[in-house]
Amino acid sequence: FTTKLVTTTPSSATLSKRRYSLAAFNGQTVKVAFRSVGTNAGVVSLDNINTDVVPALTDLQLTTITPASGSSQSYGTSGASISGLGGVVVNNGTGAVTSFKAYYKVGAGAPVSQTITPASPILSLGSTTFTFTTPPTFPAAGADVKVWVELTGDATPTNDSGSTYVSGYTTKPNKVVLYEEGTGTWCQWCPRGAIYMDSIHKAYPTDVSVVAVHNSDPMTVAAYDAYMSSNFYGGYPGMAVDRRISDDPSTAFSYYSSEDPKFGVAEIAVTSTISGTSFTIKADVTPSVNTKANYKLALVVTEDRVSGTASGYAQKNAYSGGGAGPMGNAEFNFVTLPSTVPASIMKYDFVARGIYPSVTGGVGTLPATMTAGTKYSYTFPAITVPSTWNINKLKAIVLLINGDDESVLNTNNVTVTKQSITEKAAGVSGIDVYPNPASEVLNTRFSLDHASNVNVQLVDMLGKVVKNIQSSDLTPGTYDVATKVTDLASGIYVVKISTDNGTITQRVSIAK
Repeated sequence: FTTKLVTTTPSSATLSKRRYSLAAFNGQTVKVAFRSVGTNAGVVSLDNINTDVVPALTDLQLTTITPASGSSQSYGTSGASISGLGGVVVNNGTGAVTSFKAYYKVGAGAPVSQTITPASPILSLGSTTFTFTTPPTFPAAGADVKVWVELTGDATPTNDSGSTYVSGYTTKPNKVVLYEEGTGTWCQWCPRGAIYMDSIHKAYPTDVSVVAVHNSDPMTVAAYDAYMSSNFYGGYPGMAVDRRISDDPSTAFSYYSSEDPKFGVAEIAVTSTISGTSFTIKADVTPSVNTKANYKLALVVTEDRVSGTASGYAQKNAYSGGGAGPMGNAEFNFVTLPSTVPASIMKYDFVARGIYPSVTGGVGTLPATMTAGTKYSYTFPAITVPSTWNINKLKAIVLLINGDDESVLNTNNVTVTKQSITEKAAGVSGIDVYPNPASEVLNTRFSLDHASNVNVQLVDMLGKVVKNIQSSDLTPGTYDVATKVTDLASGIYVVKISTDNGTITQRVSIAK
């Protein structure tokens, strides 16, 4: 091998496409070698080597469109500008590209064009990102947006276009942020994760869902642990927020500030039904927008106050003695505890006990298209509680997952026994509030188990009663009561049903 064609340095740990000319050797039989030179025992991976390619001079490919269909960015306030509409193009040709034209078309509307001139020419196999400076607005009913590029002499026009789906909304669903903490009793720094997860849950008890995903200890759920450790945790303790962000648990509060305002796509109501030692979880999903996406549901079951007598339940603790700084809460001050906290002392919260039907959600749990304000229900198969679980400490967390990138758009959770016990005490069952969101009339359907005086009220988020829907003595049976809501401001409210023996509530959105 006497001729060196090129010397190059890999740019990252991911595969990238490179092209080198062999034109000088046309008509000859040659051998090509690849030599890796390094001092850190690094590995260079080569794949899909092809010496029989004659690339075109001009070939521009549209590889990505933003916002992607189904992502939270693909939804916005009806009539607001889609400020991020654009894409990524790759130059598959051998000639440099100094400018090209980009187009978009909303539904059956007229095309809108823009000349894109990158700051520097796009070299062969290079790429650039572009954004339309005069984008369309979010359509109230939802629409496909076609995006394409044009370049004179383009050899492969079939790879120049694509589409995304966008939709507008008038009210936002309640967003419940998901925290999945990577932890293990073997990990001396993991008390930090436990303290921060406890803190974020206490600060926002109804607006976060917290899961402790254990690794290599008696509380490990193998499939859950494998997925999270492979995709999110660079070390322990780890933290994933909505399966889009990976960071240390100490950053939990800063990410809540950025994630909670995001659009959660749909309200999720979660109810539990207990029968003996098994329970069933039902999810009612009501989107605030028309959707056309690969959405799926998953169910996580967690348990609080988990303990054990085996050595695997003892927690390693780097904070013992205070050399690593303070770390504690009202229950555990890890500074004053030994470097290995005995199993007899430790109690673990948010412990993942299972995820169903899979870590990335179940195919067919939601339809491919959904209509704003329409409720879509899915009941997960019944779960039998093993003798090692405490049914009185279980929580069910339903995840709304974007199946295209596996991010979590929204969640909601319920204590498995809480709702059933509350309903039983109140003598009320089968509560159904619809439509949700409501714009003109709100209906509340429920069944009464025994005769009682019943008050049905609509309450705002400050606890003020804004509507007295029903107040009368009722006999056992099923009732459906309605109230006009045209005079109420858009927002989140609570339907409150009170009987002689108790009260149950359900959240509802009013959208104008």
